[in-house]
Amino acid sequence: MSGLSTAIKQIVDEALSVGDAAFQRKCFAKMEQIRKAGVTILFVSHSEASILNLCNRVIWLVNGSKVLDGNPKLVTSLYLKHISRPTKKEDIQKEYVKLASASFKNNEVELEAKVKKRESKKSKQEISSKNQSNLASFNPKLKS
Repeated sequence: MSGLSTAIKQIVDEALSVGDAAFQRKCFAKMEQIRKAGVTILFVSHSEASILNLCNRVIWLVNGSKVLDGNPKLVTSLYLKHISRPTKKEDIQKEYVKLASASFKNNEVELEAKVKKRESKKSKQEISSKNQSNLASFNPKLKS
């Protein structure tokens, strides 16, 4: 048990839901501070908003058995989709892989577009700089 207590520094449950708004804000601010310090937090909740705000990894358990382990947005959306109807764990896992692959491809496309935009901006700046240099060579008054 000491290995587990060493790895997990903070265990938080849904006790946060019993306080008023000011208390909750204070608790979430402290948890964010702890998370930014690199401390592992085991956060147990059914609150999708809290999970998405605080977690970078989600594990969905049913009767102590892991259904999914991964991206918070994907895991919580599948949890909400399948929690009220019986679905085989394997089918949920296949759906997760499919969604994660699509998400990865979308991220690649977005990253590629950002790189192209950055390269285009850099090229425009280089062209502008060359044009200013050329103008300065034709008009000595423009030289600094």
